[in-house]
Amino acid sequence: MRESDKSSDKMRRKRVSSAFSLFNLLEKDLGLKLFIRTHRGLVLTEAGKSLYTTRIYASNTLSPE
Repeated sequence: MRESDKSSDKMRRKRVSSAFSLFNLLEKDLGLKLFIRTHRGLVLTEAGKSLYTTRIYASNTLSPE
C-alpha cells in the first residue's frame, strides 16, 4: 500500500471513529437508542426514524423557501 493510501485510510478511520463517538453522545444526551450497530454500519431504530422525521419537518417548516 502506498504511503498516501495509508494516510487516507487512517484519516477515514479517524472520521468514522469521531462520528460514532458523536452518535454515542447524542444517544446518551437524549436517553434514547437511535441506531442499531451492525457489521455493515448503522441502522436507525424507530426512535431514530422519528427524530429524523421530526427534524426534517422542523427544518422545512422553519426555513424560508
